[in-house]
Order: sequence, then C-alpha cells, then structure tokens
Amino acid sequence: MEFLFGTLCLIALVVCYFFLGIFLKFILSWWLLILGLPIAIFFGFKYGLIGSVIALFSFCMLLSLNNTWQDCRFFLFLEKVLDRIFNFSDD
Repeated sequence: MEFLFGTLCLIALVVCYFFLGIFLKFILSWWLLILGLPIAIFFGFKYGLIGSVIALFSFCMLLSLNNTWQDCRFFLFLEKVLDRIFNFSDD
C-alpha cells in the first residue's frame, strides 16, 4: 500500500511539473492579451458605441502587439529557457 501511494505521489508530481511548465509558457505567450482584453471589454461596455469602437481597435492593436512580442528575440530566448527547464523540445 505504501508503494502504491509513493508511486501515485511521484506520478502526481511529474504531472504537476508538466502542467506548471505549460501554464508558464501560456502566460509568457499571451500575457498582453490576458491583461489588455478585460480593459478593452470594460471600455466597450462603459462607453457605448464609441467604447465598442475603441474596444475593437484596442483588440486589433493587442493582437498586433502580441504577434510582435512572439517574434522578438527576448521572447524566443525565454521560450527556449522554458523548453530547456521543462523538457518540452524534441531535440
């Protein structure tokens, strides 16, 4: 029984480690949209028609900024670091 419990704990630790890596990679990739989208939605509801135009424009700008962020060298460096730490790469 102790062996089974130890095995299950080890498997749970490996799964939690893997999900932590996925969560950090998701946050690293999409942090601009995670922070900016609620603000854009707030402006859309708060200020009516003009707010919805502002929200739509800001959403498009956030997508553009997010694509630019995912193409910059610093992001690619951080992504390689996460891949190395959590063994995501197939190399």
